[in-house]
Amino acid sequence: MQHSWLSDFETRLDQLERASIGADVVFADIHDLAVAALKCLGAVHDISVWLARPTGVEGLRPDGQSPAPSEFIQAEITAAAEEAFVLTDSASATSPSRRLLTVSAKLADQVSCVMRVTFEQLSAPQQTFIEGARAVVDDVGGWVSRHLMSRYEHLLTAQTELASTIGRLHLSSNFKAAASVLAQDGPAVLGRCRIAVLLRRGERYRVQAMTGVRTPNVEAETVRAIEDVVNNSHAAQSAIATSEWQELDQIDEAGVAGAAAVLRHGDVAAIRMAALATSGDESIDFPMVMSVEVFTNTERPNEQLLRQLLAAAGPVFAGLHEQQRTLLGKVIHSGKIRWLVVAAVLLAVLSICPADFEVEAPGQIVSTNQRRIFAPENGTIDDVRFQNEDVVQAGQLLLKLSNPDLDLEHRRVQGDIDTTTARLASVHATRLSGGDPQLSGEEAQLKQQLQNLKEQKVLVEKQLASLQITAPFAGTVFRRDSQQELMSRPVQRGQLLLEIVPTDSRWQLEISIPDDRMSYVTNARHQSAELLPIRYVVRSAPEQDWTTTLTHVDNAVEVHDGQMTCRATALLTTIPQAELRPGTTVTARIACGRRSLGFVMFREVIEFWRQVRFAWF
Repeated sequence: MQHSWLSDFETRLDQLERASIGADVVFADIHDLAVAALKCLGAVHDISVWLARPTGVEGLRPDGQSPAPSEFIQAEITAAAEEAFVLTDSASATSPSRRLLTVSAKLADQVSCVMRVTFEQLSAPQQTFIEGARAVVDDVGGWVSRHLMSRYEHLLTAQTELASTIGRLHLSSNFKAAASVLAQDGPAVLGRCRIAVLLRRGERYRVQAMTGVRTPNVEAETVRAIEDVVNNSHAAQSAIATSEWQELDQIDEAGVAGAAAVLRHGDVAAIRMAALATSGDESIDFPMVMSVEVFTNTERPNEQLLRQLLAAAGPVFAGLHEQQRTLLGKVIHSGKIRWLVVAAVLLAVLSICPADFEVEAPGQIVSTNQRRIFAPENGTIDDVRFQNEDVVQAGQLLLKLSNPDLDLEHRRVQGDIDTTTARLASVHATRLSGGDPQLSGEEAQLKQQLQNLKEQKVLVEKQLASLQITAPFAGTVFRRDSQQELMSRPVQRGQLLLEIVPTDSRWQLEISIPDDRMSYVTNARHQSAELLPIRYVVRSAPEQDWTTTLTHVDNAVEVHDGQMTCRATALLTTIPQAELRPGTTVTARIACGRRSLGFVMFREVIEFWRQVRFAWF
């Protein structure tokens, strides 16, 4: 049993390790377990834990306080944080053998957990005691990393939310908007709580906004209870002595009419009025009171954050309060008048202010000299010798078709030619040997028949030759899934097989202008001596606009996809993409002069009303 301290230390260390990863373990428990573990190795009098950061040194105590150390201690802790351990004498008149061990654990870059252990006699070897202390500080540092760092992160998040809330408060144009911001966004700053904002209405404060509620129910029991607490705050201050919350300092210097806060714990266990800043007149009516309710088993709000929130809210509500005292302020803050003024100003802006008027129409980019290849005859495609977007040369074979009827017709005509030729030779020989004059007429008839058959053969051969489709010029062939769509497929005469675009092709924009918008384009062309500008985007790449001018508009109207449209074209001076494909869809906007802003924004509504008025009247 001479090493019983070792088993006891391992047991205590295991308890400390499990506690350091617990969810509900507080620092007081960690501190007690650390002391108990080290006492297994020697006579430990005290341990202290410090958090060393570049901004300074912070002490961690079991009672939750964070004392500010002296400059001497800060220097010692900062230096010890860079070492694995530091062992020094800490002798005094009463304890001449007392020593001090300082160990540290790295939590993050430039952040360390430092533990100082004061001890006298050791039960274990000194090196074992040092190693044990380092194991303990590692577990303590783990708890610090998981709990205290999360608290700092939460505080930083709350500070960010506070800045955002203050910004929205200052953007509020009236009491109701400011109260809503404070009630709905305040819990993001203060933590889990319920905030009620009360505004002065005559002799009483009335709930204007409450967390989680769009419009508070004035008849609700909770709302009425909060109003009673606030309006009877002078009587409630007799319960201040039982409050567990420290009294809040004054929000701002005298001279700023501020805000008030009633802090409620549980039901109405603790109520306290926050600093009510006055301008030297104690009878001033505070424009706003904020009630903060913290319920059972919930951490109370950070008082510094609460002070900052109240300090920001006070001037906002005081300023709104002063604005309402003026005639202009009453007009601005009167809901009906404000909306009428806003509507009148908006109507004037929409009627007077001019804006660029553009007519939107769909379109596509095509080549000015692209060629569509159609099936010359009925037949079946036997061979496909290109892929989509292949570059081909003039005369290159692209497709081979077959037509059994043409082949049969070619053999029939050739057979008739052979038969007629043989018959003509026989008649000619008989006429020369016998001298029968009737054979002369038959010979002439056979010659004419043979000539006709040869001409038929030439026509059939031309038809057969047309089944060998070649590229009319050098360019790029376009046919999606050419092998799958064309190979061994029967085709009809006139069926589109492929498209080919010359290598040096020029491109143009074909726009289908809806018939109901054509009048705007026509009027703009008549009123302007210059070509109308066009702004368009390629639908497959809408991140960039391109511009051109309208060069031609057809006079005829055609039906396109069930809609009456008029075709217009525009040459492209700049190419949207390095490689364009025929049929690339675009959305074009044709500039048609300037109209009022209201007409530009609500053109469709105005046109619909004109149609309805015409139909009714």
